[in-house]
Amino acid sequence: MNARSAAVLCWSLLLLPCAAYAQQAGTFGEVLEVGLTSVDVVATDAQGNPVTGLKASDFEVYEDGKRQAITNFSAFDGSGSSAVILRDGETPQEVQEPPAPRKFIFYIDDSSLTLENRRAIFPSVRKFLSTYVREGDQALLVTWNRALKVRVPWTTDRAAIDGALVSLEGELSSASVLLAERQRAERLMSKLAQESKEGGNLAPSWAEVVGVARGYAESRRIDVMQSTNALTRLLASLTGVDGKKVLVMATDDLPTLVGADLFQHLDNIRASSALSTGSSFQAGARSSSIITDTSQYDVSITIDTLARAANATGVTIYGINPKGLGGPAEGKAGLQMPTEANLDFARNDQSLAGIKMLANRTGGVAMVGAPADMALERVGRDLSAYYSLGYRSTPGKSPERKIEVRATRPGVRVRSRSNVYYRSLEREMADRVIANHLQSRVANPLGVSLEADPVAADGSRRLLPVRVVIPMNMLTLLPDGKGGMTGGFSVFTCSSDGQGGTSGVNVQSQAIHFTAEQAAQMQGRRIGFAIQVPLEKGRDRISVGVLDHVSQEQGFVTMKATL
Repeated sequence: MNARSAAVLCWSLLLLPCAAYAQQAGTFGEVLEVGLTSVDVVATDAQGNPVTGLKASDFEVYEDGKRQAITNFSAFDGSGSSAVILRDGETPQEVQEPPAPRKFIFYIDDSSLTLENRRAIFPSVRKFLSTYVREGDQALLVTWNRALKVRVPWTTDRAAIDGALVSLEGELSSASVLLAERQRAERLMSKLAQESKEGGNLAPSWAEVVGVARGYAESRRIDVMQSTNALTRLLASLTGVDGKKVLVMATDDLPTLVGADLFQHLDNIRASSALSTGSSFQAGARSSSIITDTSQYDVSITIDTLARAANATGVTIYGINPKGLGGPAEGKAGLQMPTEANLDFARNDQSLAGIKMLANRTGGVAMVGAPADMALERVGRDLSAYYSLGYRSTPGKSPERKIEVRATRPGVRVRSRSNVYYRSLEREMADRVIANHLQSRVANPLGVSLEADPVAADGSRRLLPVRVVIPMNMLTLLPDGKGGMTGGFSVFTCSSDGQGGTSGVNVQSQAIHFTAEQAAQMQGRRIGFAIQVPLEKGRDRISVGVLDHVSQEQGFVTMKATL
């Protein structure tokens, strides 16, 4: 076989008939790989002050109720270095190494934050940046207002984040719109109830009143689901990134039961109407149930999905809300009637239940009612003094495991994430491909490169022809028992608009088989794989990941298409 025929063989993969984004069966599977699991732990005394100087023997780690042997232990004491004790099959020893750069996501909920809270939060976040964010740390600033918007992409430039926060501070949020929608729904419900008491042929039915509450709750349910789903996708961008990762959420409204305040108002109307008899409205009121109505708008599963995504990528979530849960409802002053007080309680009790849930599940804290400076100082203390415990888990049927960390030293309290999620290689690769759209640098040990042709039109679609090129000597082949060599790889692709909006991740796999003679002649050459990437409007950035089936080595590359 001469050099020319070897080159033809190498590039023949580009000519294989394969439908774009159709995964070839049997070449890549869901394989759960469980290696070293790391759990960050904050240790405090009864007053919440950090406890330093603890050793590995001061902790116990349980996975699904089974105690795990701590094989790796790191203590971070705020000195800028970490003391590491290695006990993974080695003689215990203590070494010093600089901590990895940290990642900060600052999430500003512009759909709910009041002017009062915005004025308190923005200067405090800027102070936090100057005090706790050190050289090499990266930060990302995003806002939510019906859509997730990246205000400042990942950067080590603290001045850029500071400037963006100053600009945001001068902008108006949509909190007044949310408040107006809720108050309008309350007034309409009360108006319909009053008209029903006055009677008449056109008197409103109980179903009409319930419909107002449900309409408002459904609108809020969609918004909460969209915002949490967008954050879930954003957290995937931290897959495989080392170092401490923190999400700071500033919001006035992230309930687990959306519309609970309106349904409490509905229950107050029901209670007053059910005392009378003689109308269909009153009969409907007596037969209704606030529990049944409210349960239809339970979004705790969606918020739990976000918590699981955070735990899967090692992100700790902190919630900040200086206003807290106290005080009368907006626009109300003086004494309140009992029914109004019940409504305010339902509103306040539920409005921040979501960030409490997220913080509890991920080892963070929901600082509700605390001044912004004090709340962010708490975050800074957690970052300055914590421990990282490592253990080796065994594969099991369930990818999700419950985690519990206990302190053996009396008087020490611990806080950590509540579960760990082991992803398959396929899931991890998909997350990494999404992640690369927001990373300044991507890992590429396979030496993957991309070659693209001009964008072509296919009816209403735009297609970008791309050749994924891999150096042959970077792929691992194994003897097939018949004198030949065999292996394979999978290609993962995703497009993005550069602002956090991405397509789904698509996978194509390719098996490789060479005779011994062909394998020898392929050394030093490249292998190519042709794909066509659909580009939706506004999406011109491509992220590609390649996984070697044999070595499980991964390589990633990104490019911007010329439209």
